[in-house]
Amino acid sequence: MDTAVRQADQLASAAVTGWAVVFGVLVVVVLLLAFWWGGRRARRRRMPPRDPQPGATSWHEPQRTETHHSARLHGGDDDPGS
Repeated sequence: MDTAVRQADQLASAAVTGWAVVFGVLVVVVLLLAFWWGGRRARRRRMPPRDPQPGATSWHEPQRTETHHSARLHGGDDDPGS
């Protein structure tokens, strides 16, 4: 009887392990399909126009004399010491 119980336990644990492997494989397949489907959707998405957008040239790198703090350091108009 002891042997029969051990065999039943081994069979049950093998069945649980088998189902866990099947479930894991299904999860991996679903994730791969989701990435593939998302990639297809991203490739189909309309790309933004290549011509310059409105206001694209309205910004430039500030010069050292254009900022409030650097104007004080270099003796600008708002220097309280002059």
